[in-house]
Amino acid sequence: MRGPFARCVVKTKASAFSRADLLFCLFALTLVFTMAISVFASNKSESQRVICFNNLRQVGHAFHMWANDYGDKIQWQVDLPLGGTRGHQIGGNAWWQFSWISNQLDSPKLLVCPADVGTTKVASEWGATPGGFLNPNYRNNAISYPLFLHAQPNAPASLLSGDRNFRVDTIGNSCVYVSAGTCFALFPRGMGAWTNAIHGLKGHLLLMDGSVPFTTSSEFQQAISSPLQDDNGSLHGLQVR
Repeated sequence: MRGPFARCVVKTKASAFSRADLLFCLFALTLVFTMAISVFASNKSESQRVICFNNLRQVGHAFHMWANDYGDKIQWQVDLPLGGTRGHQIGGNAWWQFSWISNQLDSPKLLVCPADVGTTKVASEWGATPGGFLNPNYRNNAISYPLFLHAQPNAPASLLSGDRNFRVDTIGNSCVYVSAGTCFALFPRGMGAWTNAIHGLKGHLLLMDGSVPFTTSSEFQQAISSPLQDDNGSLHGLQVR
C-alpha cells in the first residue's frame, strides 16, 4: 500500500505504534483534512461566482426589456410622467430603481450574490409584505449590486451594474438623473479598485450588451475610464450600502 496512511496500516498489523509513528499518522490526517477543506472552499467559491454571474445576466436582460419599451432608455433617464423614475423624490435609492423592473425580473432573490455576506436579507417576493423586497427591513439590505447611472442601451460597453466590493472616490454627489447628493462618484485614475470582500480582489461588471466580465482592479479602472461613462469627468452610481 502506498500513500500517507501506508505506514499507519503496516504498523497496526505488526506491532504497537511508537510515538513517532503516532505523530506521523496525525500529520498525515491533518494534511489530508487540510487538502479536503481547501478543495471544498475552492469549489464553493467557484459555485457562488457562477450564481452571481447568472444573476447579473438576468438583471441586465430585465433592464433591456424595460428599456425596449421606453425608447432605449433606462428608467432613471425617463421622466416620471412618462413612466420612468426621473424626478421622483426617492429615485436616488437603488432599491427603488430595482423595483421598477419587477415585471421583467422573475424574483428579487436574483439581486443577491451568495458570496456577499454583507447582504443580510434575501427577499422572497417583490411586495411590501414581511419578507418582501419593498418591506423597509429589506430594500437595500436585500441587494448585492449597485447601479451605474450613465448606462446607455445603445452603448454596449457602458456599465450598468456589477459586484459592490469596490472603493469609490466620493459619496454624496449630485447627478443629472436622480436627487442631488445621493450618488457615489468614480474618477478616471482615481481610487476605484476591487476589495477582498466578495470574490477576492476581483469582481463582476455588468455591461449594457449583457456581458458580465470578471475583472481585475486594473480592468475595472479601464472600464470606468471609458468616455462612455463620463459625466463631467466622473462616473456616478447608486450604492446599496
